[in-house]
Formats: sequence, C-alpha cells, structure tokens
Amino acid sequence: MALDFDGVDDAVSFGYTADLVSAAALTVMMWIFPTTNDIASGWWGNRDADGGIMIYEESAATFTVTFDDNSNFGGVASLLTTGAWGHYAFVFNGGGSLNADRLKIYKDGTAQTVAFTGTIPATISANAATTVQLARRPDIAGEFSDGNIAHHKVWLAALSAAEVAQEVHSRRPHRTAGLHGWWPLDDGTDTKDYSGNGRDGTVASAPAQVSGPPVSYGAPVLVY
Repeated sequence: MALDFDGVDDAVSFGYTADLVSAAALTVMMWIFPTTNDIASGWWGNRDADGGIMIYEESAATFTVTFDDNSNFGGVASLLTTGAWGHYAFVFNGGGSLNADRLKIYKDGTAQTVAFTGTIPATISANAATTVQLARRPDIAGEFSDGNIAHHKVWLAALSAAEVAQEVHSRRPHRTAGLHGWWPLDDGTDTKDYSGNGRDGTVASAPAQVSGPPVSYGAPVLVY
C-alpha cells in the first residue's frame, strides 16, 4: 500500500528535527510514483533559511539534495519517471573526503552519477524549522509533491551500496542498527512509525490510500 499525495495540500510532518542537527551520517529512502513532475516541489526535509537538509525537484524530474543555505548540493537529472514506481535512496556521509563520498543517490538500488555545486558539509547544520516534512517543501509555502509514496525509512547512518540494494524490495528494514524511523505508509492516514522509536507522522489534509510498489514482507536481517 501507499499514500497518494495530491500536490496541493497533502503532506506528513515528523517532529524530529533535533536529531538531525550536527548529524554526520543519514540515509533516507522511499518508493515514489510521481503523478506529475513539478519544479521546486519538495519530497523530504527540514531545510529553511538557517540550514538543514532537503530533498526536492530542482527542475522537473531532477532530484536534488541541498544543505545549509542552498549553496551546497548534489543532484541527478531526469531521475524521476512519471507514472512509474521507483525506489530512491539518499545517503549522506560527512566523513567522506570528496563530495562524491559524502553524498550518494540511488535509484532501484543502483548508484547514480551526481552533479555537485559547492561543498557537501561534514555535518547537517542547525536550523529554525520545527519538523521534517514528507511530500512538501519546508522552506517555501505551497510547494507540495504530486504522487504516491510508500515504505519510507530513515537511518542516522550512511548505508553501504550493498545495504541499499538489500532494502529495495523489503518492506521491513534489513538493517536495524541506527534505524531512526520506519513508515510503511500502509495504515491509512495514521502514518505510524514501526521502528519502535515513536515518531508517528501528523497528516495534513487527507492523502488517499492506494496500491503500492512490489515489496515483500520478509523478516529483517540484522546488519552491523
């Protein structure tokens, strides 16, 4: 199952911004079925004028991950496919020596070639935003994403390429170490966090429950 966001006012908020401040590693992944591609629409993040991180469409179908004051970012052009499910993973590792080591973007478990501007930071900077937004750009009012989202997972850790590939078709997180939140988005508008960390989402408007991507319900495999 998945949630269908209408691109007008549907979104989910998660109140865990404090956990991202000064984080030196982060992995965000989800399945996305874009209904339309919309320039500047946000998919995930908490960035505002003071800092933070955000995943959004810089231009139609181009996924961009931006940090700080929006001067340091990496993106992949033409990554989103309208009318088709895709699994997207974004891995930040501030301990890397080069931009390409610090930010990796995957589609369907395959690493993409990322184009960079500026310098990807060593840590995620503090900001004034109060929550992380799903399907909404947090720094600009009225910028919502149009499409379906399923199986949203976040780790305060930089997953390896092998670990990302392991997660693509699994409903349950294979890796539990560093798991920050796990939202299957298959429980209507409850947006419950099944990681045990209690980070349930708060829904704006009422996104519809729809059929989701092809994932299994296999048991988790612990990876440390």
